[in-house]
Amino acid sequence: MLVDISNVLDKDYFEDELNLVFNDTIFDLEYDIKIKYPIKINLSITKSLNNILFKLKCEIKYEAICFRCSEPYSDSFCVTSEGNIVYRKIDEKFEENSLVIKDKSVFLDEFLYQEIVSSIPMRLLCKEDCKGLCKRCGINLNYKNCECDKQSYDLRFEKLKDLTFD
Repeated sequence: MLVDISNVLDKDYFEDELNLVFNDTIFDLEYDIKIKYPIKINLSITKSLNNILFKLKCEIKYEAICFRCSEPYSDSFCVTSEGNIVYRKIDEKFEENSLVIKDKSVFLDEFLYQEIVSSIPMRLLCKEDCKGLCKRCGINLNYKNCECDKQSYDLRFEKLKDLTFD
């Protein structure tokens, strides 16, 4: 997504808030998560002399498979970031959290992709207290209790039962 910021560049002091809608489905994540489009982005830009700052906020809605119970579910997470808008790369590397101006515009795709990937929850769970599946019969413990023996243990630890602590 190319965002025209020519109106910012012409002024010494500037403050504006843009509400953008990202419809492109270019984010093909290599995770067990599917982003739901469109993504609504709130981008505020502030300029004071030669310093241009931005703040980006968006809510990412997604569909995933729960790690514990293997059920599909939908949820969302927030992405917030702030940084500088710069005219060129520094030492051929991007400054952390910076957008580069090219032809009086900034390109948000790669930056937004990196922010989304780094904000994906580590554990994709349908709910915090998901009980998962029974290790013996495979029943979803969120909906139903099973009759499996809960006292089972790993035979490799059998000798540890005989330990006593004085």
